[in-house]
Amino acid sequence: MIIEVRIYKLHPGLRERFIAFFEEKALPAQEQFGIHILGQFRSMEEENTFVWLRAFENERQRETQKDAFYESALWKETLEQEALSMIEDYTNVLLVEPTSGSRIQ
Repeated sequence: MIIEVRIYKLHPGLRERFIAFFEEKALPAQEQFGIHILGQFRSMEEENTFVWLRAFENERQRETQKDAFYESALWKETLEQEALSMIEDYTNVLLVEPTSGSRIQ
């Protein structure tokens, strides 16, 4: 399993609006493409930071599902502009894999 830890810096004052957008629109849209979202979080230390995790079985599945989602009309015509209008930086992505003793496998 591969887990993406995605850390977004949002424009000031937009975190709650982004969370609503994410939970109501972006999360279900990704799930339509088979992408498994593990959870989403507010930073307790940075008021404009939003963190979310998504999981893939392997690197190939990750690339296939991401490409399908981000190339879709749903993303390009419906979600992309709204999402990017609230995000200042979305480049902080960490790929991790569970250790043998991890509770998430």
